[in-house]
Amino acid sequence: PDRFHEQTHTRFEKQIIILSIVLFALTHLVNFEIKLSYLPIYILLCSPQLIMGATFSYLRLNLGFSYAVAAHIIINSISALLETILI
Repeated sequence: PDRFHEQTHTRFEKQIIILSIVLFALTHLVNFEIKLSYLPIYILLCSPQLIMGATFSYLRLNLGFSYAVAAHIIINSISALLETILI
């Protein structure tokens, strides 16, 4: 089992990372009231999450899990603070 994991990990590593970044961005579609006719626009509106997913993945792979989680917490805190101030 260990050898299979190692082979799969190295063989599909980039695809798995890209898939997780895209899934991270797409999960943020729930931030919008979904109408199928506007789906391409919603996907465009999730492009910041796509960029952040790539950033979090980079942090996770190069610095560790806690750095990626801390960055996510900081980004969400700034967003919540701005929303509170501006609304």
